[in-house]
Amino acid sequence: MTQSSTHDEIDVKKILNWRRFSRDWEKPFALKPFGHQVGGRASILCYNPSTICKPYVSRELYFYHNMPTYLKEFTPDFRGTVNVTFIEEATGYLSLVHCLFCCYFVISIFQLHKNYTSGQCRFTADPIAYLVISALRENSSDIISDDMDMLTYGFGANMSIRSHTSGNRNEMEGESMGLQNPWNTKVMVDALTKLRSKNTEDKKKFHTKTKRFILLENVTSPYKRPCVLDLKIGTRVRQDASAAKLARHATAIDFGARLSGMQIYSPLRNEFAYLNKYYGHNLTVEGFKRKFVDFFSRGAVSSFRRLVRCTISKLERLREAISKIGNHRFYSCSVLLIYEGQLETEDESQTKCSNSSTPSSSPADCPPSVDVRLIDFAHYCFHDHVVHPGPDGGFLFGIDNVIALLGDMLTS
Repeated sequence: MTQSSTHDEIDVKKILNWRRFSRDWEKPFALKPFGHQVGGRASILCYNPSTICKPYVSRELYFYHNMPTYLKEFTPDFRGTVNVTFIEEATGYLSLVHCLFCCYFVISIFQLHKNYTSGQCRFTADPIAYLVISALRENSSDIISDDMDMLTYGFGANMSIRSHTSGNRNEMEGESMGLQNPWNTKVMVDALTKLRSKNTEDKKKFHTKTKRFILLENVTSPYKRPCVLDLKIGTRVRQDASAAKLARHATAIDFGARLSGMQIYSPLRNEFAYLNKYYGHNLTVEGFKRKFVDFFSRGAVSSFRRLVRCTISKLERLREAISKIGNHRFYSCSVLLIYEGQLETEDESQTKCSNSSTPSSSPADCPPSVDVRLIDFAHYCFHDHVVHPGPDGGFLFGIDNVIALLGDMLTS
């Protein structure tokens, strides 16, 4: 195994024939699905335990490169871009392989284009990426071996597209249980289905497609059993949304927020309960409020109240930051609420409190951690053809209603 791995690494360097850059490369390795994706249509991959890969969108890349400093505490860390090669073998199986180019090279590309507006943010493929793609095509048997522990999605004789779509009953009902989020499985299979070769002749030979992805901080990585709520905030879904789409999001228009996905961990059952966006589409404002209460009701009343207070405090800081930003519109952006679903032992709770800024606090006074993050900037608008004066009123309307709802939960 060691000999084979060394052979793979040497072959990559030889094929690239770019020795002065060879130390900046990693050998190709497989990417796995991100298990805690609760919403969104794009398939998110796990690059490493603390980093995820998300399909490249020019507006989103522009946002991460140009966002105001005071928003950074509410967004995932941006960690560069990568090219992901989707490899369809002659058997019909699809694999995901990634080759990384070094961080300083990526950053230098950004610096060359830092004056781009959100509508102009386009990057062309660079020669290094082309070399890697070429190497994968011409020498697949040498580079991609069993030693790489590659995750393969079967679309051969043992798994058809029909067998996946037969699961749409749960998808449309929007509610499920278990330890693996079915929404991530759905978007992954949908993505790979689109990437499959439709040409019969192509299926007889090795086939690859390469897509650009951005690297972002995995904001769920600090948690053992993350409870996650994805809220679409704002009264407009996106700048060019159709009337039919707006009609499906009545909660977003009336309340300024809607449920886009949720997972809650039950320590007693050792499993998650999941709700997806289809469930959220059908929620009334009152139904939305009930699910909000469910999200925080993991145990004792005291824990519930501390979670809610912490969330209110962080949402108020996010609101203040958004209110300072003129001419930006955060269409279809989400606010993620995350907290630890795994109940702590008494020893763990005491250790956490002893390391806090108030060592004299008792475990009962030590608040559970809630993370609030702003994500999904594919439809973010700034410096477009239409100038939007002032801060994003629709986004602020939604945040205000969510904060008010949380306040009502404390008094009821």
